[in-house]
Amino acid sequence: LQYYAKGVTLRENISSSSSSNGECWPEKYPLHKAAHDNNVDDIRRLLLQGMTANEKDNASWTPLHYCVFYNNLRATEVLLLHQGTDVNASNKVGSTALHFAALQGNVYMVELLLSHSKIDVDAKDNSGRRPIDICACVPKMEYQKVAKLLLNWKRLNKIQLHAEMCKELKFNNDSGKLFAMWICSDRLSLQLKADHKPMLHMNKWKSKIAKFGNEVLESNDDDAPKIFFRRDARLTLQKEKMV
Repeated sequence: LQYYAKGVTLRENISSSSSSNGECWPEKYPLHKAAHDNNVDDIRRLLLQGMTANEKDNASWTPLHYCVFYNNLRATEVLLLHQGTDVNASNKVGSTALHFAALQGNVYMVELLLSHSKIDVDAKDNSGRRPIDICACVPKMEYQKVAKLLLNWKRLNKIQLHAEMCKELKFNNDSGKLFAMWICSDRLSLQLKADHKPMLHMNKWKSKIAKFGNEVLESNDDDAPKIFFRRDARLTLQKEKMV
């Protein structure tokens, strides 16, 4: 297997490529291999074992680079939810995961990366190109959608998310006041305040569970946080009856 990123050959024969000491690439970089294969179970297991999410292989790619290059959305989500993942890590030519997503014209991947609280949408590679510069010049529809998304991008805060949910569900202003944004998992549920950033809390979810979560007898690897639109816990029954 041979693949390229903007004309630069990065690896040949991923299954048999060896380092100078004879160690095969999958053995030396198991987290990269799991990311390449979209193997979310192995990614979670290796991260729990303490493997570094930002390690670069001999092509200077991180696991996140492989996830994005191969359009592995599930694996990308797992890595983004890991607190130690640097979403802006670059390879030897300065390309970040967002550069790769723009190169692929994958609007779903771009949306996922933009949901991360620390994403740098204007990161430049060694040639001075931002992600938008890579896709804006490509006339194909999918690339133009990505370019438009990057051009109009802004971090969604809790208030914007709330308004978007009300619009999607066709709630009027009074009905919308009954609901709030929540982040929930099996062991912990938190209602967001107006100034809270959802992805920032999700990225730090493990530390919040350790501080506030219910105790469990053994570790639950699947206790992943999700965003919900639920009844506002501060709402009184009297106010609810008035709507």
